[in-house]
Amino acid sequence: MTSANGWTLGRTLLRPSTLSGAFDFINSYGYGNYNAAFVSVTAKDWHGLTARSNFTWGRALGTGSVVQASSSITVPNPYDFEHGFGTYGVQPFDVKFTYSLLILYQSPFMKSQKGVLGRVLGGWTIAPLFVARSGNPQRLSTATNGESFGEVYNGQTANYEAAPGFKPFTGGSSPQYNVSVPSTCATPGGNVSVGTSGSTGMNLFADPCAVYNEFRRPILGLDSSTGNFGIRGFPFWNLDATISKDFRVTESIGATISFQFVNILNHFVPDDPTTNIDTPTTFGVVNNQYTTPNGAQNRSVEFGLRVRF
Repeated sequence: MTSANGWTLGRTLLRPSTLSGAFDFINSYGYGNYNAAFVSVTAKDWHGLTARSNFTWGRALGTGSVVQASSSITVPNPYDFEHGFGTYGVQPFDVKFTYSLLILYQSPFMKSQKGVLGRVLGGWTIAPLFVARSGNPQRLSTATNGESFGEVYNGQTANYEAAPGFKPFTGGSSPQYNVSVPSTCATPGGNVSVGTSGSTGMNLFADPCAVYNEFRRPILGLDSSTGNFGIRGFPFWNLDATISKDFRVTESIGATISFQFVNILNHFVPDDPTTNIDTPTTFGVVNNQYTTPNGAQNRSVEFGLRVRF
């Protein structure tokens, strides 16, 4: 500060340092939480059937998916803790509903595999695995959410501030096929092309133009917090299975063949699209298939043979 007494505009303002161009104020006071309720049902060796069914209803909320050391990087003022965190809300990994069903069926019939019929009908094992979940959080974004108006680390706030909605949301989270979109969409800022890119005809919204007009850019001084993940992407379900057959030749000699199926029904799940209001042509457009964490997309089969002696 200057040496002048009192406050005089133009005389007692902060003088910028000639050795630095910007300051980043970062601390570790961000927080998050996860709460869930789950129900499990188990059946053990009931006529050769063992099964376990799990259903989880959970919520993951916090100030952003970042490390604790810089967890306050996402708040408007990192030292104003009394008024809460500006971007506290849904975490990017928040999945409301998750369900899984694991079944192991070992046929109790003709285990001894005596005779020709016993060798054909005995020794079978079937183990399907079914999983399903609700959609992942989807962020309505803009090209430059964070602006350089003195907020903390605008390079990161652009990743955690979303486009606020100013109309009731009319979209959904189910894939829409053969979506017909007009060449132009009337918006408050003029006519633009919304959801016109790509050639799949698939979109997250049945009417991309209507949903596009339900969101806008954040307004300085009006939007104190716009959150980060306002809608949901596509739900997911998948069925894997293992089928094996044991062949017993003698008490000490035998073999087992197995087939492991990934996505046995070859079920298509679309990948979540981009929903950036500053790139309207790709708004909600589906161009890819969802890839599971193990890298699988389409059905695949793995064959195995084990010989024991």
